[in-house]
Amino acid sequence: MIERISDHVFMIDLETGGYREGIAVYVIIGDKGAALVDTGPKCSVGNLVEKLRAICEHDAVRYVLGTHIHLDHFGGAATALRSLRSANIYVHPRGSKHVINPEKLWSATLRVLGEIAEFYEKPDPAPEDRVLEIKDEEELDLGNVSIWSIYTPGHAPHHVSYYIEPDGVMITGDSVGIYYRGLLHPVSLHPFDLDNALDSIKRMISFSPRYVAFSHFGVDFSGVNVLEKGIEKIKKWCDIIGKIPPAYSFEKVYSEVLEKDPELKEIIHERERIPYFKGSGRRCVYGLYMALRATKVQQVDPSQR
Repeated sequence: MIERISDHVFMIDLETGGYREGIAVYVIIGDKGAALVDTGPKCSVGNLVEKLRAICEHDAVRYVLGTHIHLDHFGGAATALRSLRSANIYVHPRGSKHVINPEKLWSATLRVLGEIAEFYEKPDPAPEDRVLEIKDEEELDLGNVSIWSIYTPGHAPHHVSYYIEPDGVMITGDSVGIYYRGLLHPVSLHPFDLDNALDSIKRMISFSPRYVAFSHFGVDFSGVNVLEKGIEKIKKWCDIIGKIPPAYSFEKVYSEVLEKDPELKEIIHERERIPYFKGSGRRCVYGLYMALRATKVQQVDPSQR
């Protein structure tokens, strides 16, 4: 599926593994070329290059922009470059070395995700001369369209969001949440930087976007409202977890969050039928639980995880 979401921005549903509404990437078209935000995993690159051709010529793509280097977002970047001969990769300075040499990234992801990582496939190494480090608030010029990079740490320390002018589209990656048809929950996977995550969303609010685009999945047309909801959801989970006695196990914490956040329960019901998302809701709760524990809001015996 390809959807035009504004004058210059298109969303591609990669249909990874044959499942719709799982992973989205975004294409920005200007009169001086095109940009691609995220590529999805290596296993989806065939779908990506085929669908991209319906929007623009491959040689029109100048920028392949990474929100972050996690495999579901950017594992296919180096592979995609083989078809995008005029493009270079742009990522946060903390992520560039892992795009050039993905061995450590692959080992860590394989250790945490196991079969899901194997499904996404091991990233190819990108040519060093085609990997550039993007600065905070750097403007990328597509003529009648500008793309602004915004450092948005929290979900990952190397996370970057992108604001598209004049369309008013904020492409958020995983910096705000998992989004499903108006429902939202934090993408607070361990290790999660709580304070930076909140500050990052506030920073995106300051741009007053009209549209907010999510990697998982889709576009919200309420602008700032959904960003404010992202902050509210993080604070709600903090409040729920903070009221649970420290001696309780993580399973009790998870059950409590599920009970008190019906949107989380519904998203899990709808999305975790997709095999590569199975367990993601639980992992998000665990990440915030551990972040609170690290800040001593929660003092939990590790044996009770």
